[in-house]
Amino acid sequence: MIKLKFYVTKPFSMIMKTAKISSLSLLFAIALFFVLACKKESTEPILVEYAKVLLFHGAPTVDGVDMYIDGDKKTTNSLLYGTGSGYIQAVVTAHKLQTKNMKGTVIDSTNLSVKKDVSYSYYVYKDNDATGAIRTIATTDVLTAPAAGKAKIRIVNLIPDIPNGTAIDIQSVAPGGVPSYANDFTNVGFRGSRDFYEVPKGTYDLKVKFYTTTNPVIPYSSTTNITFAEGKIYTLVTHGFKSKTDTDPQAVKLSIIKNN
Repeated sequence: MIKLKFYVTKPFSMIMKTAKISSLSLLFAIALFFVLACKKESTEPILVEYAKVLLFHGAPTVDGVDMYIDGDKKTTNSLLYGTGSGYIQAVVTAHKLQTKNMKGTVIDSTNLSVKKDVSYSYYVYKDNDATGAIRTIATTDVLTAPAAGKAKIRIVNLIPDIPNGTAIDIQSVAPGGVPSYANDFTNVGFRGSRDFYEVPKGTYDLKVKFYTTTNPVIPYSSTTNITFAEGKIYTLVTHGFKSKTDTDPQAVKLSIIKNN
């Protein structure tokens, strides 16, 4: 007796359907892998590079100013005339620095070009041209430490109403010293500056005078007994109107920025 065996097989359509399901599962697994991989990558911290920017308000006709970088306000409180902000972080991809008065009106706008880990100072000043506009200039601040027993100082001249071409000097002498033609900083014109200069730590009278003369720009009594500490770095800013009387709030004076 011959026995016949019958095998039940899946129809071809079912085999194809199963193959399609397997392919879709594979594609889904691959897609899920890439989604999770991208998600993991996006959670990694993005490296942000910063510079440091300081703003000093040296424009005598403006009550207070604020600093904005690419539209974001960076000063917590408005800077009063003759004061600075201290260094504030700015991303190196920033493009624009604006100064606004206390009413929020833009009074100056300048391109911002800064490098990673470099410090800069921006000075708001009143121009001496016919417009008398409020403008901004900048210095790059090389803040390497002075030698042992010394401090570093430099000068920035923002006095708008002394004749063009008439420069100033600042001489640092021992308290009670007499000004002479020997100067620490010579021939600094309007909007000009000098690199940091080392001086022995100690207390000084600073003689701010016209270049090559003993004629004072700022009364000597306003710049006496100023202490420069060891290892510290300072910027001496002259600003205000020479033509104003000494008691006038807008009269020329010397302000000192501590850079470290």
